[in-house]
Amino acid sequence: MPGLRYSKAPATLTRKQNTFTTITTNPEINVGTKNFADLLLTSDVFVDKSMFIEEFLAASSGKMVLITRPRRWGKNLNMDMLKWFLTIEVNEQRDSLPQEESLNRKLFVGGEVVIGPKTGKAKQLAPRKIAHQHPELVSDYQGQYPVISLGLKDVKGSSYKRIEASVKAQIIELYTEDTGKGSRAILQQVYARLTKQFIGLLPDRERERAAGAGQMLY
Repeated sequence: MPGLRYSKAPATLTRKQNTFTTITTNPEINVGTKNFADLLLTSDVFVDKSMFIEEFLAASSGKMVLITRPRRWGKNLNMDMLKWFLTIEVNEQRDSLPQEESLNRKLFVGGEVVIGPKTGKAKQLAPRKIAHQHPELVSDYQGQYPVISLGLKDVKGSSYKRIEASVKAQIIELYTEDTGKGSRAILQQVYARLTKQFIGLLPDRERERAAGAGQMLY
């Protein structure tokens, strides 16, 4: 289940010659989350896949990138990690945060993050592999871009109009959240293009055909 956390019970290993070793660990394992920051801050077990960012940047070169992997292979989590890496982090006044205050940056270069505002509880994050092996990418790309993350996983419908409405609703929600500096203007352009270039251009027969093709994917 998404967000489910498991805790392993203490284990005792017994050996011969009347010697024994006791391992007392209770790691928190965050299973099923798609949020990169939540995984780092709430789970004691983490597999560092930040070198994916280097591979993605090398492969993109301003072009569209298609990532083909089966379900449950962490595609959404990796995309969320990429979003955290690139996004310009801002405060409530829409001003960019300095590096020493940026959670986005600490997730990759390491640093102390307060995870319990009321209790003052903090977690010390270690630098990710991308920061060790490619510090130039951190300097050039980290926190430098407005990012829009539009997921189509939950875009479903029995007709073209319903699919269209679902896509529009996600764009409006992203516009309302406006999590990255400069993303609102981009969302306006995306919505305008979607409305002018795609919505209403297909005749009814072609709309139903498109909807039927969409249903074949599920």
